[in-house]
Amino acid sequence: LMAADNQQQDTAQYTSIYSLAIPAGIKRDGTVFQNDQYTDGVWCRFQRGDPKKMGGYRTLFTSNTGIYNTVIGYNSAPLNTSGAYNTFIGAQVALNNTTGSSNTAMGLDSLYSNTTGGQNTALGQGALQGNSTASYNTALGYQAGYSNTTGTGNTAVGNAALKNSTTSSYNDAFGYHSLYSNTTGSGNASFGANSLALNT
Repeated sequence: LMAADNQQQDTAQYTSIYSLAIPAGIKRDGTVFQNDQYTDGVWCRFQRGDPKKMGGYRTLFTSNTGIYNTVIGYNSAPLNTSGAYNTFIGAQVALNNTTGSSNTAMGLDSLYSNTTGGQNTALGQGALQGNSTASYNTALGYQAGYSNTTGTGNTAVGNAALKNSTTSSYNDAFGYHSLYSNTTGSGNASFGANSLALNT
């Protein structure tokens, strides 16, 4: 067991206390951690065969069986239960993720609404923010794929590319506001700033 930071444990400032699988450990500064409990995200634990990295308040708040997750940031993936092989970095990233696995998200509110969707990549503030159960999507850029909920197999690269798409699938949008207004149209490919921006 290693401490996530050098702060003294102060249970009064947290709402929940959890039991550790391993009852003793050592803080980063070398002092012995003599309690068998930790509070919301203060401590990191690395168990053989089940490594978990936790950093930030309420990070991986309810995770129990999910393995090989790396989560850093305030309120990042607090509801994760069995989702595995995820990398979430940033505040409120994958806030609603429960069982979604093999996702990578970085940036404020990216993959915010994801619950069970898997193998998604969202890089940028608000990227794939509305994604809930959809899988196999890639969004790079501020609010890229922002409104996607169940559409699968989409690629959105650029500021607000494919921003308003909700249920459409297999679209490729490259460039600023590319396929910006598309909502349900599928199988489109657009390249360049504002390309097919008015397509719905």
